[in-house]
Amino acid sequence: MDILECHYGSCPAGDSGDLLGHISVGQHVRGVLRVENTLSGSISIGGDCSGSVLVQDDLAGACDISGSLNGAVTVNDNLSGMLAVDGACTGDVAVHGDVTGSVTMGGQLTSTGRILVDETCSGLINVRNATAILSTIRISNGLTSTGEIRVSDIPGLSSPSRGTIHVGSTAPSFPLPPVVFDGRIRIDPTGTNEWEGTINVVGCHETFEPLDICICGADRGTIILIQDDCTQPVTVACGGTCP
Repeated sequence: MDILECHYGSCPAGDSGDLLGHISVGQHVRGVLRVENTLSGSISIGGDCSGSVLVQDDLAGACDISGSLNGAVTVNDNLSGMLAVDGACTGDVAVHGDVTGSVTMGGQLTSTGRILVDETCSGLINVRNATAILSTIRISNGLTSTGEIRVSDIPGLSSPSRGTIHVGSTAPSFPLPPVVFDGRIRIDPTGTNEWEGTINVVGCHETFEPLDICICGADRGTIILIQDDCTQPVTVACGGTCP
């Protein structure tokens, strides 16, 4: 499939250009699949996506990729629905608003794979397999009380998880802005894998509560808290057992 644009009159859409129905692509997407407004229905891709899926407004429905994501999925507003990639992710998932739904990767987040959220996450970011060196998961405005980043929850993984998980500003100014961190980063809830990556939390926490970072397998990684001049610096603690 090369190019499919969903706007008023061209797809199963409402009068505002929202995609309300279902689009199924049986094989690979190498071009552009674009939804001009809200995706309230569903998109199913039966193979790999080396092209791009672009949702100009909210992703409130579902987008399911049966193969690998080698290109990009871009949501220009919030993701309140579901994005699922069964294979590996060597490309980008970019959400320019909040994540209140779920992003799930069944395969590895490779060295070129990135999950980028510009606002907060009160939903779930789940890389079920390992994350490779140089991979990135970034939540710019933090994790709310229901937000979670989960890595390596497939039992018995043999390769360690690496890469960077970053919560907070990527270009901090001083004094540091507040960062929401009331959720959880959970690495390997089965306790059978190793974490060899880096977790960064940048910003002043809004309360004295500890950061809930749970690493349940062997921990050979690094946790960096950048909280200079914060009146309420916090410590790292696991607020509960894994899982």
